[in-house]
Amino acid sequence: MVSSSLLPPQVYDLIGLGFGPANLALSGALLECDSPHKNICFIEMHDKFRWHPGMLLPGTRMQISWLKDLATLRDPRSPITFLNYLHSQGRLISFINNGSPIPSRKEFGDYLAWAASYVQSNGVSVFYGEQVIAIPKGPDGAVDVVSRNLKTGEHITRRTKNLVISPGGSPHMPSAVSAISPHHKITHSSTYSTCIHSILSSITSSRRASTEHPYYPIKVAVVGSGQSAAEVVIDLRSKLQDALPLLPNEHGNPARHKIDLIINRGSLKPSDDSPFSNEIFDPASTDILFNLRTKAAREMVLREFKATNYGVVNSRTIDNLYELLYEQQIDDSIAKRAELNGDQEIHQQSVPPPRITIRNYSPLVAVDLIRTSTSENSDGDAFLLTFQSGLTKQLSQLKYDAVICATGYDRTSWFQLLRRSELGKHFIHGDPSSSGPVHVLPDHAQESGSEVSLPSDFDVEVPGMTDSSTSTPSSVDTPPTSPGSSSPILGGHPGCRDVGRSKVYVTRTYQLVAKDADMEPLPRVHIQGCTESTHGLGDTLLSVMSVKAGEIAGDLMRA
Repeated sequence: MVSSSLLPPQVYDLIGLGFGPANLALSGALLECDSPHKNICFIEMHDKFRWHPGMLLPGTRMQISWLKDLATLRDPRSPITFLNYLHSQGRLISFINNGSPIPSRKEFGDYLAWAASYVQSNGVSVFYGEQVIAIPKGPDGAVDVVSRNLKTGEHITRRTKNLVISPGGSPHMPSAVSAISPHHKITHSSTYSTCIHSILSSITSSRRASTEHPYYPIKVAVVGSGQSAAEVVIDLRSKLQDALPLLPNEHGNPARHKIDLIINRGSLKPSDDSPFSNEIFDPASTDILFNLRTKAAREMVLREFKATNYGVVNSRTIDNLYELLYEQQIDDSIAKRAELNGDQEIHQQSVPPPRITIRNYSPLVAVDLIRTSTSENSDGDAFLLTFQSGLTKQLSQLKYDAVICATGYDRTSWFQLLRRSELGKHFIHGDPSSSGPVHVLPDHAQESGSEVSLPSDFDVEVPGMTDSSTSTPSSVDTPPTSPGSSSPILGGHPGCRDVGRSKVYVTRTYQLVAKDADMEPLPRVHIQGCTESTHGLGDTLLSVMSVKAGEIAGDLMRA
């Protein structure tokens, strides 16, 4: 193993794993309070601050008020509020004149990058381009954080007694797709905008090199039914328009590229953003959910408000997508009438935009790779997708040039890291070496033993796992370290069951609880974005992030 030095590890008052919005908000809170923890650092895998780089699409907007930023709900006087950002950029009056309380995703991403630069200029150390690979137990109640420099391979060890894990999410791919991935023409929505141009370029290069089908239409499958899936379809329509010139087909009709949106249900569902439902994201709702005495009660609440975030689409986006589909009908009617009347000038005067088709009730059951090129060049590869109708159970197959999965995120990395560490035996109830998932439970459940599972007939869909094309979190304001959203397993989603699974307990202030029998000193470990089952749907979102940062900072100050 390559080591940075034979010298003892550098000691920090606090180390944060990941530097997405959650730990960014925490760094701001620690700077602004009279914290004894002055020497703090964060370790981030990306080479610079990034927030959903794959989904910063033209025209997309946030889905929450600008007031739900990194700090305003915690302290409106904070220097890292969105309001202060606008003022520092000379755009405050223009933002007011613009008339919308919802900023664009592009602007909010720039705000987060601005805030990251601010905290770094005020003493917060951020080590970019490093991946945390181990957290072994250190001496005197400390933990050693071992990371690898992704460019050099160098291993660096740092030590602390206060660890904050904000893992973000890892892109979840349906099992049928995972069976043949990675492939350069299969991607997840989290990397869509950063790789779609290379995907289309490889397809068009293959087409132009073909003597049989140089102008054959491109066909792309988008799997998912949440906000990201709908936005990808809309954006892909414009990108495909200019991807490859097409010739008329054998009937003389203009050929069209095709986009199929693959969903399990009958239609796209609108997100519930009504005022009463939005109260589930209020800080007070976190208290209510956490203090419920049974797991069944918490799961019932999470299920009731699932439509605020999971497998749903903002009504504005739904309207925009439906308008495009309606335009298709108009274009089809005009083309059909022109063909019947023999009006070739109208019939062929313009190349129609790509055709969008929503294939509903179409669970994906298998994906086969069709090799149409040499092993050295896979640009011409295609994919045969097999669906089983949710209504008739009949199987059908369609061929595509590329597959984009907008199918949510997993959050397993933090627990796998803990499980592999000697620390695991001090925090994990059950067998730390077990490869199964874990329940995150409130600390009062450990005291009362009152946790109960759901009855067998209480059926809950698990995002990203049980229904890969309907469970994509709709709120792209999810704050992952690496682009992502809440996990169906380690975030403690309602679909989890108790039997045969390990447990960890967490306090109201997001601190992991060590086993009662442990008498030796241990580091304090806080987790962010992993406690949906105990703290509510807002845990992975921006909605309560500023308040949560203040609560964790306050807990750390009580050392």
